[in-house]
Amino acid sequence: MYMFDYSTLSWSKLETTGNLVPSARDSHTALIFNDEMFVFGGNWQDKKLNDLWKLNLIERKWAKINAPNGPSSIEGHVTSLVLGKMMMIQGGLDESNRVCPELYLFDLVENKWYSCQVKDFEKFAKRECRSCVSNGEFCYLFGGEVENEIFNDLFKVSISYVNETYFSKWTLEEPITKKPPERSSHSSVFYEPDLLIITGGEGQDSNGQSVALSDTW
Repeated sequence: MYMFDYSTLSWSKLETTGNLVPSARDSHTALIFNDEMFVFGGNWQDKKLNDLWKLNLIERKWAKINAPNGPSSIEGHVTSLVLGKMMMIQGGLDESNRVCPELYLFDLVENKWYSCQVKDFEKFAKRECRSCVSNGEFCYLFGGEVENEIFNDLFKVSISYVNETYFSKWTLEEPITKKPPERSSHSSVFYEPDLLIITGGEGQDSNGQSVALSDTW
């Protein structure tokens, strides 16, 4: 684990204390809330994971969070901070290699998992290796893949809480210009309030062969 200091333009290895640390993994997610980093799921040596860890960035100490009713073991999912204190976990590939449409919320204050309804939107929610960023009001999810079919659609997702149940609403954004090519395993960020940047990822050439992408939109 490494840390980049913008003020000094320097990298350093982040050393932690204690003997309890997460196992090695890839295709996981990480999210910052206050002074803690939360890491969920992923894959290592063909084993999917569903453990949740937090790293106190002041004390540099890991702790495992044991909370029931969370997602199954998955990799290739996405995360974002929603509703001020909720870590959203969405999509991914489970242990049976099923692409998951499910959406879960983890309350970072109360340490509780909640299932969030995706009824009527499962076709859109069923993805892996897409990207997800939030502007505080909405989450924007781009691209991803299902069973070797890759996409270049963009969805705006909002979360609401009605009658003690969380709901998600998915809206397909229809651009007036040319869209980026289909891709998965890419990255996206917000720049200023209204600019979403997409870069890199894995796409396909004219013969349907996988290619690494170096473009930015």
